[in-house]
Amino acid sequence: MFNLIYILKKKPEVVAVAFQKISQGGMGFLTSLLIATLINIEYQGYYFTLVNFAAAFTLLDLGLSGLLVQISASLFAKSKMNNLDFTNSSLSNNFGEFIIWTRKYFLKLSILYILILPIAYLYFVKSTPNLSDNFWLGPLCMTIFSVALSIPAYAFLSIIEGIGRVKAAYSLRIVIIFLGGLAGLYCIFNNQPLYAPSMIPLAMSLVVYYWAFTNYKNLLFYKEINSQHSEENWKSSLLTLRNKVKLTTIATFLFQSGPTLIIFYYLGPVPAGQIGISISFLGMIAFISNSFFIAKIPELTRLVSLNNHIASRELFIHEFKRAVGFTLIGYFVWMTLIYLMHEIHHISERFLSPYDMLLLIMNFIIIQLVTLLNAHSRSQGFEVMAHPFFNATIFSTAFFIIFNSHLSVTNLLLSMNIAYLLFCVLPIIKYLLRLKFTISTHNE
Repeated sequence: MFNLIYILKKKPEVVAVAFQKISQGGMGFLTSLLIATLINIEYQGYYFTLVNFAAAFTLLDLGLSGLLVQISASLFAKSKMNNLDFTNSSLSNNFGEFIIWTRKYFLKLSILYILILPIAYLYFVKSTPNLSDNFWLGPLCMTIFSVALSIPAYAFLSIIEGIGRVKAAYSLRIVIIFLGGLAGLYCIFNNQPLYAPSMIPLAMSLVVYYWAFTNYKNLLFYKEINSQHSEENWKSSLLTLRNKVKLTTIATFLFQSGPTLIIFYYLGPVPAGQIGISISFLGMIAFISNSFFIAKIPELTRLVSLNNHIASRELFIHEFKRAVGFTLIGYFVWMTLIYLMHEIHHISERFLSPYDMLLLIMNFIIIQLVTLLNAHSRSQGFEVMAHPFFNATIFSTAFFIIFNSHLSVTNLLLSMNIAYLLFCVLPIIKYLLRLKFTISTHNE
């Protein structure tokens, strides 16, 4: 209790980060619940297929947008600026070049996204035997446009966070979640549920661009004053970091979005909707459970930078236990609800069967452990679970694509279970034992 009061008073940034994550998970939970109760089961499949189809941006980004906070924080600190007067000619060349490069790069990604996604959609439509019509073309175009528009906005918000405006950045994200979430709920209640996925990225674009134009106009339109090239090769550092996280990024997309897209392609919208909404609910339980752990990542990184590895490991173990504990409790409650809802036909048909749900929960528990260990090791400059996670996901994805004639939701989930058990469990155990041994040796 006293620890919570201390955090609220002394660390408002931690509270802002945690509250944003909880708000995001809560709004997603509410939206999915309304999807399951207010629209027909076939539209549910189209909804979650559309959401996961639009998420393909992560395959273009490859984790780069998630590194902008770290790089911008480092470059801004070295620029020795105490304010945001970006017309000042004494601005560090490194930071100035970074601002310009980021704006151009993510604008190119937006254009590339707009060009590639329609082509992927046409291939998807022409080769999918279970797709009867194109009634979701309008919502898809709206979602593609809103996501493309939000890509530079997301990058700008990450830079704002990196230069120390953490509370402002997360306050904006909370506003975006509520505005976009309410707009999405409006679409659902007005019988236009397929337009709901476009509302959050659209809110991101409108809020961030207006706020940036009002408060950080010089940063938004910053132009290089000094033609002299920077001495530090920050771009090489940025791309090196991306190479460390890109395998995890690809594997995460395949784990979260791959099953829904593959089931839709081979089995149709109804089973795709069942697995899509089940992944959504389990993902949000894990997301909310990890909120305070995510908020403590900067503290972990700070301790590592000070070579205080014992303290960082003790902090990690404490937050690790709390996150896993909350997740297990959440999954137990959810599994109980699934068993109770199984007796109510019109609700149970929206979700996986209790047996399939249990298989999916096993996968999610392993992936949460992977995520937490990667977060800890990333603070030390490497991704301990990147290759095991990537290999397991590629193995399971290839397996049920090659043997699609025997594809069912149960077989898909079993293949994922086998792959993650084979590739991920042993590295997880080894890493945790090494952490525990190091802390025990220090205490002795």
